Amino acid sequence: MKKILFIIIQFSFLQSFLCQNNSKKIYVEYQVSKNSRINKEYLIADSNNALYSTSFIDFNNENNISKNQSNDTYIIKQNRVKINAMKYYSSLKSPNLYFISIPPNNKKPIVALDSMPDIKWKIFNNETKKISDLICIKATSEYRGSKITAYFSPEIPVGFGPFKFKGLPGLIVEVFNDSEIFNYNWKATKIISSYQTDLKIKYSDSLYKTTVVSYKSIIEGFERKIKIANQRFISNAPRGSSTKLTKTTRLGIEKNYEWEKETTQN
Repeated sequence: MKKILFIIIQFSFLQSFLCQNNSKKIYVEYQVSKNSRINKEYLIADSNNALYSTSFIDFNNENNISKNQSNDTYIIKQNRVKINAMKYYSSLKSPNLYFISIPPNNKKPIVALDSMPDIKWKIFNNETKKISDLICIKATSEYRGSKITAYFSPEIPVGFGPFKFKGLPGLIVEVFNDSEIFNYNWKATKIISSYQTDLKIKYSDSLYKTTVVSYKSIIEGFERKIKIANQRFISNAPRGSSTKLTKTTRLGIEKNYEWEKETTQN
């Protein structure tokens, strides 16, 4: 049975009030599909700043061991996946994005500064797609090693979208990657203009009162933990068994980073 998604849109002269009053906000709810796993994420934005939020994820990966029939090897994945709730504070006027990782049980959050690359969009004005009542225009780009396709609505002059995507002349209503391995898709299912909230969508040090670290240190620390876990797995393997670890592949949207290119060039 096909699921039909509806976008609830309350325009109320959306374009005029956003251009005239930066204090007015828009709320967008996205349905997110990450390799068939579906959840919801949320955007609150005005004409200059945005806050994007995800929920805490905790699930058991029951089929964590699979066999590759072509070469008679086994692939072992995590048997339990836990992902902290995330918040992303971004601005159209700055490449700096503040990434907040919020653990469960009210533990201290991690705040990291991500110096974002400039996303160079190519807009196809003659290629449009109707998403609910919105006529959206196609745009493509490459973001940290992933080919990206987006559909944005010029009718809603908010230059933000889901995750870290921004910089188009209209709200990003749908965006997805071009991948044969791991597929990501974000699609707006609810849009509310004149959204009333006291929530701060511009980052301030007073919001979290903790040390800000670099996003690079977060990525390197996470991948260091994976390497240690892999080495532990090898050391605990039964005697006489043959164990070989292949290079860890990043399956997410962010496959490579600017600082890695700088290291290679030096």
